[in-house]
Amino acid sequence: MDSFSKTQPKAGKHEVFQSANNLILKKGKTTSTEVKLDLRSKGYLVFPSDVSYWMNILSKEENWIYTFNGHYRIYHFPPNPQWLDELLQVCSN
Repeated sequence: MDSFSKTQPKAGKHEVFQSANNLILKKGKTTSTEVKLDLRSKGYLVFPSDVSYWMNILSKEENWIYTFNGHYRIYHFPPNPQWLDELLQVCSN
């Protein structure tokens, strides 16, 4: 292990959540690879297996939906309930 990795903070559940949530808000979806790259760009020590582990846990806790395209999972927020869509439509007028 080099000296740089000893000083890097390791990303945990909170950091993975923050990154994934922000990416979904920005782009409407994300993958564990995008989360990993985002965290690394912010200086965190991140392993793909850790991100996958936390994304699996978070998707259950946060009710995120994912699709599997044969290579990787694509995570996104669940659709709004009908009542919320109707309320948003009324409030926007």
